[in-house]
Parts: sequence; structure tokens; C-alpha cells
Amino acid sequence: MLTLMEETMKKKYDVRLIKEQKSYRLLFQTGENKIGILYKIAAVLYVQNWNIREMNAMTREDGIIDDYFIIEPLEKRIPYILEYSLVSGIEKLLSSDLTVMRFLARFPKRLKALQKTHQKGASKVEVDEIENGVYVVSVETQDRPGLIFEITQALYRLYFDIGSMESTTIAHLAYDRLVVTRDPQKKSDKDALILKEVLDKVLE
Repeated sequence: MLTLMEETMKKKYDVRLIKEQKSYRLLFQTGENKIGILYKIAAVLYVQNWNIREMNAMTREDGIIDDYFIIEPLEKRIPYILEYSLVSGIEKLLSSDLTVMRFLARFPKRLKALQKTHQKGASKVEVDEIENGVYVVSVETQDRPGLIFEITQALYRLYFDIGSMESTTIAHLAYDRLVVTRDPQKKSDKDALILKEVLDKVLE
């Protein structure tokens, strides 16, 4: 009998979408721990017009990535098509060699819309180094479509790996907490400053 880890490794990606009363719960597991997985999931959610109300992403001690997202569709579509498009879209992007930017190029209107969703308002980014090379990043800002995608994109481009991430939205304010480490070949003693400056720019 296979263990949960063996089953997840065999399937590679386990993506499930569960309908709840007013939203959906997206569950994701994989034994393939590599940089950019959360970035790719966020990209598919954004281009397919889903709002992320809450999320929790973590890597367990046994090496399994175990994430969940509470999401809502921002457009009306036939439920079966809506659900199938999301699950298959995530599986296809993760299983292909397609980069996120090449994937986004297929949706020029959504890519252009990112620039129109920015709203002026107070934002706060705090970065603390809790141990050598491990940073806790706290973000508080106005919620907007594509916010998690933009944060994960910025971190991916700077070679930061997201060990865990929690996000929740309360009264149109987004509160995110991430634990990140940087690729050893890219590490510097200015990583905390780099994180803050780049995320401040994302939230402008």
C-alpha cells in the first residue's frame, strides 16, 4: 500500500476544486518541490479571473507541498466549464516547459489589466531575517486582482523560494505573510533590503 507521499509523487500534481457555499476551495499537493510553483498557480488564477480570498501554502516535513486557496470566480460561467478550465489550466502549466510570461502572452487583455488595478493607498512591507538567509515578509495593502500573482512573480524573478505563505483579506485589505529563502548562488547581505524595495515597488 502506497503512503500519501508515494501517491503524490506518483501523480506528480494533485489539484482538486471543491465547491463550498459561496466560494471554492482549491487544494494542491505535490512532491516536486521547486521554485515557481506558487507563481504559476497564481498566474492561472489571475488570467481565469478568480479572486483569492484566503490561502495557505507550506512545505511539510516529509517534503510534500500542501497548499489551499479559498477563491471566488469574478465572472459568470457554466460551473463545469469554470471548474474544469481552472484545474486543467493549472495542471497543464505546471507540466509544460512554458514560462509564465509566454503563458500570459496568450491573454493580452489580462496582462494589460494588471496595470489598471493599482490603487493609491497606504501599504506596508516589513522584512525580518529570522535566521541566516531566512526571511519573514509581512505585507499589508489594498486588495486587488492579481496581487498574489505580482508578489510571487517578483520573488520568482529574484530567485527567492517561498517556503510558506499565508494570505487573508479583511474589509478590502490584504494581509500576507511569507517565509522565503534565496538561491545560494544569488544570496547577498542586502537581501532584506532588496525584498523590501522590490515589494514596495509592486505595491505602488
